[in-house]
Amino acid sequence: MTAPPPHPLTGSPDRVPAKDPDPAPAGPGGPGAPLALTSAQSGALRADLALCARLPRPRFTSAAAVANDAAVLRERLDRWVPFARTCRTAEIISLTATARWDELLTAAEHRPTGPASTDSVILLRAALRQLLRAIDSSAAPGLSISELTEHFTTGISSGRYLPGTVLSRTALTKALGCPRERLTDVLTDLTADSILDRRGPQQLVVPVPEDGPQTRARYIAGRLTAQIAAGLYPPGTRLPTTSGLGRLFLCGADPVRAALQLLAGKGLLQVPGKGGALVLAPALGLPPPPRSAPPAAGPGPRDDDVLLPDYVRRQWRNRRSVPAENLTGQWERLRILAAAVPAQDSGRDGLLLTELASAPLPDPPWLRPWHLAVLAAALVTARRAASPPAAEVTHPYGPDQPDSHTR
Repeated sequence: MTAPPPHPLTGSPDRVPAKDPDPAPAGPGGPGAPLALTSAQSGALRADLALCARLPRPRFTSAAAVANDAAVLRERLDRWVPFARTCRTAEIISLTATARWDELLTAAEHRPTGPASTDSVILLRAALRQLLRAIDSSAAPGLSISELTEHFTTGISSGRYLPGTVLSRTALTKALGCPRERLTDVLTDLTADSILDRRGPQQLVVPVPEDGPQTRARYIAGRLTAQIAAGLYPPGTRLPTTSGLGRLFLCGADPVRAALQLLAGKGLLQVPGKGGALVLAPALGLPPPPRSAPPAAGPGPRDDDVLLPDYVRRQWRNRRSVPAENLTGQWERLRILAAAVPAQDSGRDGLLLTELASAPLPDPPWLRPWHLAVLAAALVTARRAASPPAAEVTHPYGPDQPDSHTR
């Protein structure tokens, strides 16, 4: 009788001894680097995954066939457990990955004993399939655990991932080219270290600094001060209501109220119980607000100019991660579009747009996507105010006259 062919993983047709061999060295990049499967090992993994898809057999299968299926699954588990231990060693720098591997290895090693049954085959198949999928994911190419950790920690400190940014696992998996399980392990580790915040069961966000609410209020107060100094709201007039300012600044009522209280403390406003705040006489002495240099003359109209304001607003609403250079480019393009809106035809909306377009980008940097969204919203409003109303279409035969072809 011929001996069975050697398994690509162990090189021997015999079962792996009860004592696990010494784990293989970590991946080429050291701990945290993904291990690489040879072509033979990859083929064996695919074959064993296909085996899991075929089992268990129907319940009317003979007891001998069920016992053979259970023996085959135990054999496959014995062969893959040592490699799984090697994967665990390679990913030991991640506490989440280590705990995940421990759970998988426990399920693989403490498998059902006793007479084989269909239920035991189902449990063995589940343990083998989960172990093989984890090995396949661990050996997949892409950024290692240590590289992913450095990517996020550096990105948060440098401002690439701004406070409030929602991290989408699906989008990050595509952008970074790494397995979803590896990315999830890193994000879970960063959440445990308080580098990320959890918002709901599945949503992770970059935390906002402790002074975030005060910073938002100061931003709104600064913009209102600049608008008062620019003459948009002379002394004796009233600002829009709290809800109106919230629509203008794309925020809730709390930061608006805090900003109004800041200005009231400086003697610029009187905040009534209802209605808009009243601008007081000391506002006449405000110095002119700081202005940024006019936008450089860029290219002519582009196809995406109509879509840019809505894109920038959705970018802020969804808290997308935006590189700093992209923000600067969007800011310059929005200012060019704002300069093309005739201020005399758009009234107060045009003056508000002019003030926002001439304001410098705020600090800290995480406020900049918000500032761009406010500017984009003002651009849309001013465009709507400047565009002439659509002419009313009059029926050629009067409202009650039928068309000629229906007579």
